[in-house]
Amino acid sequence: MMKVCVIGTGYVGLVTGVCLSEIGHDVICVDKEELKINMLLENKLPIYEPNLDILLIKNIEKKRLIFSKDIASVIRSQDIIFICVGTPPLSDGSADLRFVEEVAREIGNNLNGYKIIGYYSAYN
Repeated sequence: MMKVCVIGTGYVGLVTGVCLSEIGHDVICVDKEELKINMLLENKLPIYEPNLDILLIKNIEKKRLIFSKDIASVIRSQDIIFICVGTPPLSDGSADLRFVEEVAREIGNNLNGYKIIGYYSAYN
């Protein structure tokens, strides 16, 4: 069992976090959007994916899935970090990486040892 942080609770991040908890990992999903975190804390999904609601509730009840807005403490407490934030297109069609860069800086500022860092993106 691994201690995993998923940064971003949009489609990519939330599905990733729920599925990782379903296979037995301890997952903390983090987002700076208070509305999303509050919905998730009430067992409500901010996105639609078939059967995700069932897996969400199951893994919250098994205490394998929790949600937080405190990115700094979550980074320090977990061993694996997945960056799953939006990369909206710029006017020239390239990906806007400012959210990825912001998260990367936050990770760098809070590293307290060896971490595995991964990046998932859906070009939105």
